[in-house]
Amino acid sequence: RTRADLVNFLIGADPCLWSNLAMARAAARLASGKRVMLTLEPGNSDTPDSEPLPPPLDDRDWRERRLYSPMEQARFAGGTASALAPGRRLGIATPPGYRVLVKTGTIEWRTPARNGGLADDETLMFVVGKWNRARRSFVPNLTVAGYLYLQGSKPADTDPMLKFAYASRVLTDCIRYVREREAADR
Repeated sequence: RTRADLVNFLIGADPCLWSNLAMARAAARLASGKRVMLTLEPGNSDTPDSEPLPPPLDDRDWRERRLYSPMEQARFAGGTASALAPGRRLGIATPPGYRVLVKTGTIEWRTPARNGGLADDETLMFVVGKWNRARRSFVPNLTVAGYLYLQGSKPADTDPMLKFAYASRVLTDCIRYVREREAADR
């Protein structure tokens, strides 16, 4: 394998059309309504300004109704990620002025598990960030988007949903990171 193969794999370019980075970029695009560029270096000033996504993804009201609210509500009663609701063992407290959006999924892949049985793969897509109420948008540089593909994380013979244990820690760390960055910018 060459360095170019590795870079293609990391960013989800041909022949590997998806990756955790590509899915994180998709989450960032949905959160911002703009075409987000991947960079491998912080502070890369050569990145062009992001242009809007095509309709309806460029419409803030549409994103609020169809994406933000449903992904935010997934953490509450009856939601697919209710294990992450505030007050639950793995719950996440959302600070005032912040939003936490999550989308989880189970892929019935049946990966061989360590115990000799089979396990499903799980996914977690998230956006955590400071929310600008007046503009109805996430604040640039104070928002984190990500995607985790958790291979073999859900044993088929039980139902422990380990993705929520991972999600709780990752989302809590992202909130802490954004809050520290916000405090440093003041």
